[in-house]
Amino acid sequence: MFAFANMGEKFVSRGDYSSSDFTFESYITDYVWRELDLTGIVPANATMVMINMQIKGSGIGESMMLSPYGYTNRWWHPQINIQAANVAMSAVAILPLFGVPKVQYRITPNGWSVLKTDVLGWWI
Repeated sequence: MFAFANMGEKFVSRGDYSSSDFTFESYITDYVWRELDLTGIVPANATMVMINMQIKGSGIGESMMLSPYGYTNRWWHPQINIQAANVAMSAVAILPLFGVPKVQYRITPNGWSVLKTDVLGWWI
């Protein structure tokens, strides 16, 4: 469970969106930290973002990670792993935004059939 102090932040739900924000074609899968630009989805004054990650692949142990944009301390990153071949997995991550609507991702290179990332909402 997560606990958030009431600091005047307001969560804005994205509502019922019609398609995924980022799909396999949106990513470079070379296990290098890359920028994921949320401009056009998340407003510039957002302080945090809630993101749903969805994966499916043939390689057990393959992973997708997210990190706050600009962070170099890699001990803090939500991660989702393939635990069984060709079984869909999903996870929700909450990441801070530091004045810019961007996060970072890192994805292992092998065996993907589904890679999706959807912005569920943000805090302002």
